[in-house]
Amino acid sequence: MKEVSPYFKNSASGTSVGWDSPPASPLQRQPSSPGLPPRDLRDAKHMSLKMAYVSRRCTPTDPETRYLEICSADGRDTLFLRAKDEASARSWAAAIQAQVNALMPWVKDELQALLSATSTAGSQDIKQIGWLTEQGSLSYDAELSFALRTGTRHGVDTHLFSVESPQELAAWTRQLVDGCHRAAEGVQEVSTACTWNGRPCSLSVHIDKGFTLWAAEPGAAQVVLLRQPFEKLQMSSDDGASLLFLDFGGTEGEIQLDLHSCPKTMVFIIHSFLSAKVTRLGLLA
Repeated sequence: MKEVSPYFKNSASGTSVGWDSPPASPLQRQPSSPGLPPRDLRDAKHMSLKMAYVSRRCTPTDPETRYLEICSADGRDTLFLRAKDEASARSWAAAIQAQVNALMPWVKDELQALLSATSTAGSQDIKQIGWLTEQGSLSYDAELSFALRTGTRHGVDTHLFSVESPQELAAWTRQLVDGCHRAAEGVQEVSTACTWNGRPCSLSVHIDKGFTLWAAEPGAAQVVLLRQPFEKLQMSSDDGASLLFLDFGGTEGEIQLDLHSCPKTMVFIIHSFLSAKVTRLGLLA
């Protein structure tokens, strides 16, 4: 995050968010409306809505759920508002979130400029910006949550995130799935060492060419032991420890490969390749 950290440290285009020195407002130069008592706007509180976080979940205990929370982009300032009833709180939260969303095009332009100024991420496009809440366990808002599961050599690393609305959930999950598909198309092929029937081998999985199992004895020439396209794969599974099972049907039936580490990484790669291929055919929206 170091490339974009200046944005969050100074969230209001060079002016830090604060309560003590509110900026000059056109409202201060306007006469008060007829019938309304004059108000001293020097006592008003100001918070930039650019990249602000709006929530109705992490709020003070209230049986009538009248609170909403607004947090500044740099995390320095948090504001709790209490409406007269739940409907008003929901309406205010939606209106404020709409204004936050309206500022997103400018936020993307600013972050894209920061990324373009670096040599490492200058060619990357920003697909999605917003706030996620990482949770330690599944909460009561399970329908507004999603999990990211990553295979590692030692097991599956799981992160559970929640959002504030069904629209945010749809946007995030769509972008993450599309990102997996783009990564699969970019990588094209993944190889790993394994053992088949006690013989050292190398398994290669290619998004277009399918599965290839090579003999990997030291000093010996590479010999293809098995080659199958994705279309022949009938089932894949694993034991969660080190074994990967691939069933291509036919005379070979199910083959068992020992990957010598957690097989979930390869299983997830196979599933991502399959999903990308199906999407490429236009079979998924």
